[in-house]
Amino acid sequence: MKKCEEYLETLKKREPGSPSFPDSSLSQDDIQQIEFMLGYTFPAQYKEFLASKQIPDVCRVYITLCGRSSEFWDTFSREENEYVLRKTTDVLVDLNWYGINGACATEWIHHLKMLVGDMYIWVDAGYIRLGDFHKEDYFIFYDLVTGSVLKIHNEDIDENELFWDALDNEDPRAIRIAMEKTSSGFCTNFNSFLRLICEGGVYDEDRMIFFNL
Repeated sequence: MKKCEEYLETLKKREPGSPSFPDSSLSQDDIQQIEFMLGYTFPAQYKEFLASKQIPDVCRVYITLCGRSSEFWDTFSREENEYVLRKTTDVLVDLNWYGINGACATEWIHHLKMLVGDMYIWVDAGYIRLGDFHKEDYFIFYDLVTGSVLKIHNEDIDENELFWDALDNEDPRAIRIAMEKTSSGFCTNFNSFLRLICEGGVYDEDRMIFFNL
């Protein structure tokens, strides 16, 4: 069993209400065609995932953070099904994981374009938006160049002139420069992102260290 499949099996056991993850319909030729259409070669872990499984358009999970997120005043309560006043250092947050699916390369690209909408210039810059967390305040991007997973607050995009100029000039290179100056590391690679979603436990997103239960 591939590592990504092991992680998804762990999620289904830990969260019985989690959705099913059907097998991928993409062939290796499809993945190569997607890479050609995007202009980027996918990291090996992401290729393995795309060839293995599909996820729903949006898969909501809950993760526990203890890095800078411990400064949040609130935490999600499963009992009350809403955010409440935080009383511990660890913070439980909702995370929306976006699925990009398709039976072939053309359908996958179409789904990607539908998902990202006006933010497709980030794809041109080499970033795929994997999701968001904490009430959609933080965006999560997969860097196809470095293989790392990044986070950025939505206001750091909306209120940053670097991004405004890049968007006005439709300049993907400027988007990458702005991301390199503004975003922060979230996970070292794609499988670490899967581990965060699927295993539970506590994660220090600043040092990118897992503290499993």
